[in-house]
Amino acid sequence: MGVPNLFNLPNISKNNRTDINLVEGDIAIPADKNRIAFTQHGPWPNGIVPYELHGYFSASHKTMITNGMKKISELTNNCIRFVDRGSNRVWLNIYPGQGCWSYMGQEHNFDRYTASQVNMFGTAYDYASIMHYRTDAFSRNGQPTIQAIYPGYEGWDAQMGRGSDLSAQDLVKLKKYYNCP
Repeated sequence: MGVPNLFNLPNISKNNRTDINLVEGDIAIPADKNRIAFTQHGPWPNGIVPYELHGYFSASHKTMITNGMKKISELTNNCIRFVDRGSNRVWLNIYPGQGCWSYMGQEHNFDRYTASQVNMFGTAYDYASIMHYRTDAFSRNGQPTIQAIYPGYEGWDAQMGRGSDLSAQDLVKLKKYYNCP
């Protein structure tokens, strides 16, 4: 069993808000933080991810989300663990809202990366990644903006950005990022 499909939650839609500044289409920047992105430097310390689920989720949706977290913990042999926020000053805030974007991580100046920095895990390109954008991401007219170009991946266009589970490569990268055994 894979990670539960969280994309069917109510009130989650394409990035269609116009009152939010977005970097790379899915990282929200508060208006008072002009040109500053919010990303975390490195993994969560010791693989412990404090989180808080917003009260507007139904009990069944909360269960679905926490089951997904439990599955990630299981797949990483508890190398990554999700814990209630408690008194932590930095945490993952999960709430239902419009769009598929987030305020995330810790504040710092936005960085650009070279091609050699992007694939820091030494893995093949992963069209099946749960993190992959759909082929029509950022399109103004619904036409494709992303195409599968590697030989043997023709036909993947219909599947990109539609995953409901971690791909095998997602799990490999997650474990490498957190130095999991």
